[in-house]
Amino acid sequence: MVRKIITIVTLIIFSLLVSVPVNQYASAQILPALTVLPPPTNLSASAVSSSEIGLGWNAPIVVGDAVTGYEIERSTDGGITWSVLVSNTASSATTYSDAGLSPNTPYSYRVSAIYPVGTSSPSNTASATTESQSTGITVYAHRIPASYWDPCFATTCGAGTGPGVTMYFELDDSSGNLVQSGYTDENGYTFSGLDPSATYYVYPTDCFTCHDSPHDVVFQYWGDNHSTERPRAATIGTSLDAWYSCTNGCADGP
Repeated sequence: MVRKIITIVTLIIFSLLVSVPVNQYASAQILPALTVLPPPTNLSASAVSSSEIGLGWNAPIVVGDAVTGYEIERSTDGGITWSVLVSNTASSATTYSDAGLSPNTPYSYRVSAIYPVGTSSPSNTASATTESQSTGITVYAHRIPASYWDPCFATTCGAGTGPGVTMYFELDDSSGNLVQSGYTDENGYTFSGLDPSATYYVYPTDCFTCHDSPHDVVFQYWGDNHSTERPRAATIGTSLDAWYSCTNGCADGP
């Protein structure tokens, strides 16, 4: 009796399987593969100036369709809300400079990779704060790279000694009157407490017969445009680099 019942049950199960079309049975067992689009990684952000932040990230490692560009988003409220800064970079570059920003302001960013089949989820979030707006005029003194600086320029000139020796700068008003003066080197010196609406004139001085020798250390040119204009007009927020050489008897000097 038991064998008879088992046989009947087996026949019923077999008949049900046979009644299901092969194509339907196969489709019910095979699920479509999920497409995963890897996002960029290691996004970083750093302030370049009071109005610019630089971004950099690693391209996703993909097999098959390559990345065609990136979508860059920016947030000004710490990542609560986002706006699209660039919808498609149309480039494989993994850096971007966001300019025209407000001074001393925090910004957050995230980047998504764009593929021919769609857009990935966002990368990690990176944040940076723009630098503060300068309230003065900053000047730097640099030596034109040359072997004659050592030992020719190893004691004193103006103020200071050795590689960090400083040069004397004057700041005049539009009438040629001395407003401020100071010593600067490659680390910079800022003339502060100035009138935001005024134009000033920066004069990089020379150092003659430095450290009681026949050597002269003289201004050669401005770093940004290689001009020899002196004095040079400047307003608040300006940063200037003055380059010097050693002349008049310096070993191998001009």
